[in-house]
Amino acid sequence: MPNHRGKLISAIYVIISIALLVLGYFFEEPFGRRKTILMSLILIYISCIVIQIIYKKRAIQFALIILSVVVLMIIEINSKFAIDYFFHSIYILMLMYVVFNYDKKAGLILSVVLSVASTVKFIVLLTIQPSSANIAMFVFFLTVQMLVLLVAIFSKGYREENSKTKQLYEELLQTHKQLQKYSNEIKQLTMVEERSKIARDLHDTLGHDMTGLIMQMEMTTRFFNDNNLIQGMATLDNAKKSARESLSKVRQILNTLKNENDIEWTNTSLYELTEEFSKKTQTEIDCEIIGDKRVKPDVGITLYRIIQEALTNAIRHGSASKIKAVITYQEEAVLFNIEDNGRGCNNFIKGNGLNGMTERVALLGGTITFESKKGFLISGSLPYEQEG
Repeated sequence: MPNHRGKLISAIYVIISIALLVLGYFFEEPFGRRKTILMSLILIYISCIVIQIIYKKRAIQFALIILSVVVLMIIEINSKFAIDYFFHSIYILMLMYVVFNYDKKAGLILSVVLSVASTVKFIVLLTIQPSSANIAMFVFFLTVQMLVLLVAIFSKGYREENSKTKQLYEELLQTHKQLQKYSNEIKQLTMVEERSKIARDLHDTLGHDMTGLIMQMEMTTRFFNDNNLIQGMATLDNAKKSARESLSKVRQILNTLKNENDIEWTNTSLYELTEEFSKKTQTEIDCEIIGDKRVKPDVGITLYRIIQEALTNAIRHGSASKIKAVITYQEEAVLFNIEDNGRGCNNFIKGNGLNGMTERVALLGGTITFESKKGFLISGSLPYEQEG
């Protein structure tokens, strides 16, 4: 219950209680000693309900309500009427108050106490004068009391359910907003991943082909310098053909990037890759594939890109003349080992190519290591099925 609503109910409870006590007092028209007793009891009762409203501790409020019930019973005992309905109506008011303001357990205990206390005066009356009129009044008052109690219980239940519904709605609204935020973040991450993927593929393909093209152009220059025009023209024609093929590959990447996983993977692709690059660069490349296993497209494409970049780096950065690539299909993973005889170095810095390899392998849950001593060695593994 919101705080302002609780304060409003408490204020109404205090005002109506005081009004009923005042009306009951004047209805009694007390005088002498009984006037003093009733006035004192009414003041005690008012003090109890006011203190009950001020102090928020449940234990104190609980005790004060019990005390109020006792004081109200004493007030009724000192009434000159068999039943003073102004005083007696306060039981109904208290029932409504405890149902609205206390949890189920405390509300049930207090409701039982109030219901029993409200029947005491009627029971005393019926033992003294068991007339049909008194019985009818008792049944009527008890029925009204039960109806009021039921209405109060259902009203509280409705308010609680309505409050829970509003709370759930607010939570759902917040969750919806959070999901929208996550959705936007996922879109951004997807865009970044797509851009990274495009960058890797363009780097791997163009870098590989441009390295071969540069080697062909250098050989063309040497042939022309040696006045070997026939061989020079043949090499130049091959270079132009390689340039056209590179452009075609770039277009293919841009057109089929999203459907890369639809590409059918075969070991022949690796043989063709190494053979073609060997011809372009006049480099001795040995590709050995041990075993055979049908792998998922993403595993095959990653393996292809790793070997492609390894060949490119061996020529571009290591000036290698011999390269050996060994692919081994094991039970749960495919192993790769690419080694060249190029220039080695004790310390090397990872560029786009090596970082691209690392990212591709990490996406599939594989491993990759780089070693540069006598030449350069790239080795690692790719699981057939990514874990997690």
